[in-house]
Amino acid sequence: MSSPFSDLYTYSPSEPLAITGIVLFFLVFVGTITQIIRLRTWCFFPMIIAASLEHSGYISRLLSILYPWNLGTFWTSELSLILAPTFISTTLIILSTRLVHSSTSPSLLTYRTLWLTPTLVLPLFVVYDFFCFFVQLLGIVTIGIGYIEGVNRVANGSRLLRIGLVMQIVGYAVILAVAARFLIVSRNWVKEQSESEEGEWTKRNVKKPGQWWRLAWVVVGSLGLLMLRATYRIFEFTTTSASTPSYLQSHEWLFWAFDTLPVLIVSAVFIVFHPGYYLPREMTTLVFRTKNAEETSKEIYMRPTDSVSWIGQPLAPHHAEAVPHPYEPRIV
Repeated sequence: MSSPFSDLYTYSPSEPLAITGIVLFFLVFVGTITQIIRLRTWCFFPMIIAASLEHSGYISRLLSILYPWNLGTFWTSELSLILAPTFISTTLIILSTRLVHSSTSPSLLTYRTLWLTPTLVLPLFVVYDFFCFFVQLLGIVTIGIGYIEGVNRVANGSRLLRIGLVMQIVGYAVILAVAARFLIVSRNWVKEQSESEEGEWTKRNVKKPGQWWRLAWVVVGSLGLLMLRATYRIFEFTTTSASTPSYLQSHEWLFWAFDTLPVLIVSAVFIVFHPGYYLPREMTTLVFRTKNAEETSKEIYMRPTDSVSWIGQPLAPHHAEAVPHPYEPRIV
C-alpha cells in the first residue's frame, strides 16, 4: 500500500532482522537487570535505560515496517536507537571514575598522574554527555517536524543531529585519552593479591580480586565501539534527500553492522564482565562518596604486606628499605 511515509526507509527493511533485534535486546535487558540485582551494582542503572530504549526501538522499527504509513512508529524507533547509547556512555563514565578510585592511591589522584581526576571527570562529562543528548534530541525532533512542514527543517535537524554526534565523539576521544593515560601509569602500581589478602577481598564482596584491569579494558573497548557507531550515524545523516540517498542510507546491512552490532556487543560484554565482579561493594552503590572511596582504596589495595612489594615482587631482606611505602607507589 502506498503512503506518504512509505519512503522513510530508503531501502527495503528486513522484518526478520527487526524481530532478531527485539529478541536480542530483550535478552540483554533481562541479563542486565539480573546482574544488577544479583551483584547489587546500583550505579549500573543507566544501562537498564539504554537496553530498554534499544528494545523499544526495535519494536517500533518492526511496527514501522508492518505499518509504513505510521509516522509515529518510525520516529519513535529513530529516537530510541539514536539516543540509547548516551546512557551507555554515561554508564562508562561512572564506571571509569569508580574504577580509578578503587585502584589508585589517594595521593596519586592528581592532574599530574591522571591528567583529569575522577572527581572532575564524573560531573563534567556526565553534564557534557547529556548536553550532547539534548542536541541530538532537538535534531531528531526537528527532522521529524520537517517531514511534515518542509525540507528546510529536515536539513536543519540533520545538521543539529550531526553536531550533537560530533560533540559526543569529541567527548569519547577525551575520555579515551584519559583512560589510556590511566592504563599506562597504572601498570607501575598494579599489585598482585597474595593468598593472605584473598580473605579481605572476599569480605569486600569482590568476586574476582585483583582483576580490575579487565574491566578497565572493557570500558576502553566499549568507548571505541561507541565512537565507531557515532561516526557511522554522522555520515548516515550527511544526506537528507530521499531522492538521492547516500550509500550508507540505501543499504540496510550497514545499519546492522555499524549501529546495532557495536551497541549489542557493548551491552552483552558487560553482562559477562560485570563491574560487580571487579569492584568492591562500596564502589557500586548508587550514591558515591569520595571520602569513603579513598578509605576503601587504602584498605584494599594499599595494605603493607611482609612478603609482597607494591609491584608484586617478593622482598629480599637487604632490599626492604629501598621499596617505596605502599601509600606512595612510584611512577616511572
